[in-house]
Order: sequence, then structure tokens, then C-alpha cells
Amino acid sequence: MFDINKTLGLMNFLERNKINILKKLSSNFNSSSVLLRELWKELDSLDDYLKEIIKNNIADNPNTPIDILEVFLNDDSEKVRRISSLNLKRIKEDNNQSELLDDGELEELISMSKSKDKDIRNEVAYYHKTPPFLLEKLSTDKTIFVKLEVADNPNTPSETLRKMSFEKSIKIKTSVFENPNTPLDIVNNLYKEVYTEIYRKENK
Repeated sequence: MFDINKTLGLMNFLERNKINILKKLSSNFNSSSVLLRELWKELDSLDDYLKEIIKNNIADNPNTPIDILEVFLNDDSEKVRRISSLNLKRIKEDNNQSELLDDGELEELISMSKSKDKDIRNEVAYYHKTPPFLLEKLSTDKTIFVKLEVADNPNTPSETLRKMSFEKSIKIKTSVFENPNTPLDIVNNLYKEVYTEIYRKENK
């Protein structure tokens, strides 16, 4: 039966949580430099609390234009100055070299990913150096806990996260929604579903 009060309550809840879209856009690694620049221009229109959060996210995003990061180096916030400085170093250096696996470690991870023990596969899915191709394989694991770790891992490829967004589990959908590598169109698609579930739990 249609319940107007519940419907209005959900609409108000979603409206209040639009703030989370701003957070997602500023922290998502698929956000373009153009979008991040637009968010930066809008900072002064936000309240101080939200402004600080969005500013930190922009300062930490690898797609943020260098000129904005250089502006942040003179920001009043010590945290923003520190984050933007680290981000500039990451951008200007070939930081990928430090994350490369040696042959022995890669072979061990491949072997562990094939283990019959779900806890071992879970470790591989969680590990911050696990390469994308292994995470893609683990994304179809029969164990939901392994899938959740894959959905959480920032190394998981965007297209893998896209496929995982169609999982039935709301927990997996939520992890996909929160992953910084998730394509923005998927973030948009999952927004209502994820926050509808949060609303449902809060109003049981």
C-alpha cells in the first residue's frame, strides 16, 4: 500500500544525503580534472565543515590540476597543505615503482588466490598490492567476504567494479559505491539504492 509519509520521508532523506555525492565526486579517482576544478570553484559556497572535507578530498585526488594543488600549499589548514604536498610529490614522481611486486611475491599471490581456504583468498583480495588482474578473478569468488574485499580494494579495476555493482548483496553494492575507482555513472546509479537501504535500517 502506498504510504505518502514514508515516501516523503525517503525523499527528504535522499535530499539531505546529496551532500555525500559531493564527497564522492571529490574523492573519486574517476572524477576528471575539469570536474575537480568546478568543485574547487564552489568551495566558498559550502559551510565550513563540508568545505574542509571537500577540500581535503580534492587535495588528495590524483586528478586534481597541479595549479590547484599549488594554491593549496598556502592554505590556512595544515592538513590541506600536507595532503596537497604529498599529492604533488606522487604526481611528479614515478611513484608506481614502489608498488611493483617482485616475481616471487606475485607468484605467491597467484598461488594464494587459488587456495581452497576462503580466508587465504580473502587476504589476497584485501592486500593493497594485489594486481588488478587477480582482483578481477576474485570478484567472482563464491564467498561474499572475498567479494567484499575486492569491492573495497582501490586496485580493483573500474570495469570490474561496474560488473560488481549488479550483485544482489547490498553490502557489495555499498562497497562498490564507496570505492574511489568506481565509474561515476555507477556511483550515480547506486546512490539511491544504497541510501534507501541506509534509510530503511535507520527507520526500522
